[in-house]
Amino acid sequence: MSDRRGASQWLSWVLILLLMVVLGMFMYNWVGDYVETQRAQLTSLEDTGDCDSVAIKVKACQNAQTLYINVTNIKEWPVHSLIFRIFDIYTEVETKSLNVTIKPEDTASMKVTKLSMTDQLELIPVIHKGSNEIVCRVKMATLETVGLC
Repeated sequence: MSDRRGASQWLSWVLILLLMVVLGMFMYNWVGDYVETQRAQLTSLEDTGDCDSVAIKVKACQNAQTLYINVTNIKEWPVHSLIFRIFDIYTEVETKSLNVTIKPEDTASMKVTKLSMTDQLELIPVIHKGSNEIVCRVKMATLETVGLC
């Protein structure tokens, strides 16, 4: 009778170790895929030489709840989206993204809802090259003060 009990305990330890090995392999594959996805996203966010062909000019005014923004593309490449960084009078930062295509020499008018009075506005142009999305931080347009409409 005692041999059976000893074999049962040995078998339970083997099953627990087998379960841990399987879970470890699952976690290893999941973390590897996650890291690869994050690396690919970071690669797509780098400034490149393509950003030399992008520039925007910004005019904006505000009321209590909305920013009215006119963005003009003043270079050769179209802008496919914009990343907004909105600084309020309390130095809190709100970040928003807007998919909008602005062709060269065109102007786009936008309304952006906000939480409080805006003190400063930063716009970062995003372009597409093939299947890559390139965020051109070096071409960021800044409005130091945003007046009332």
